[in-house]
Amino acid sequence: MPVASLPIVLHLGPMRGKLDDHSDSPTSLQAKLEEYVENGAELGWLIDPQERTVYIYRPRTAVQRVDNPQRISGDPVLPCFTLEVGRLWETP
Repeated sequence: MPVASLPIVLHLGPMRGKLDDHSDSPTSLQAKLEEYVENGAELGWLIDPQERTVYIYRPRTAVQRVDNPQRISGDPVLPCFTLEVGRLWETP
């Protein structure tokens, strides 16, 4: 089953993670990530496999759009953590 988009929210102290399924609209997911960052999340990733795009949310910073990345880094929030998103772009 294809996934429309996956938001991944990371927050240190305590660490939190969240994955949503395809039932939320992209606009709803963007609003959730903005709310999480406003409420203390230090890093959020909205991953859109269909568009091969990752949106990176951080406090006090404009949302960063990265097109067709092979990997995304969790630095400095998660030092040395890299997520291999290129595998999401592969077709079965």
